[in-house]
Amino acid sequence: MLGLGLWVAALGLFIGVAARAEEQVVLYSMAAMFFFSALGGAWFPVEGAGRAFTLIGHLTPAAWAMNGFQNILVRGLDTASVFLPMSILLLYALGFFGLSVWLFRKNS
Repeated sequence: MLGLGLWVAALGLFIGVAARAEEQVVLYSMAAMFFFSALGGAWFPVEGAGRAFTLIGHLTPAAWAMNGFQNILVRGLDTASVFLPMSILLLYALGFFGLSVWLFRKNS
């Protein structure tokens, strides 16, 4: 949950910096929500959609969050099984935060 929360906060910061108007914030947020939740497996398990979709889905941070949750809730693994998904989520959070800072400085 910590990794997911940090990634979503960094994504929100990036959207806030990238948007020029209030309407764009809503549009960008909805587009990101649909994109990440669909490819990440929040709507349906990505494993059931085929190998190619699973590989593409795991390029998104939402898939790693779902993987971490499923490791504990569905697969019954221990908490050590979430270290890789959480690490990847933290890297995505750091990436989006870095993009936000860069874009903010560029626009200032």
